[in-house]
Amino acid sequence: MDRKKIVAFSSLFLVFFSTAMLLWFRFGQKTFSSNKYLLYDEFNGEWQETIREPITNDYIKNEDNGFYNDSLIRGFFDHYEEKTDTLYVKSAVPFGQQLFEIKSIKVGLQQSFYCTPSQVVNNKTGETKLTSSYRFPVKDGETLYTYYENNITVEDFFSKAKKDTWVFIQLTGNYSKTQENYLYKLVAVGLCE
Repeated sequence: MDRKKIVAFSSLFLVFFSTAMLLWFRFGQKTFSSNKYLLYDEFNGEWQETIREPITNDYIKNEDNGFYNDSLIRGFFDHYEEKTDTLYVKSAVPFGQQLFEIKSIKVGLQQSFYCTPSQVVNNKTGETKLTSSYRFPVKDGETLYTYYENNITVEDFFSKAKKDTWVFIQLTGNYSKTQENYLYKLVAVGLCE
């Protein structure tokens, strides 16, 4: 009788364990993503990690309109490590519905730093719009250009930039999570004012 209980218990455990493993492999990647996404909590004014995943739209990604370009990053300046010449940005995730992720970018001697006003006024309508709300399309091989940009020095950027400074960044190539990414051009919003 004890042997029957052990066999029954072992069979039940094996079924339960197999079902759990099947569910883990089938749905685990969506629920337990290896990507860390950030969401800004306006109530307490802090960044928090979230398990929410961005929505991807392959049709829009494949369009050659310049709006989705893997060499462009938009987001908030986070910090700079002078020892490694690495700039960290809380990058807006494309189609991410307010999701951000930390991206690291190597800064060298030949990069261009610019600033642009925080607001742009449409001369025809008089409407004022935040520069950070614009999406500047850039096709492969083109250079990012924003409204009213002015050259600034690297030292000006790092001395004036804060954690809430919005930046538009163009890399020398498409962003890669597995290789170093190099800065080509950086435009900081609001540092000209």
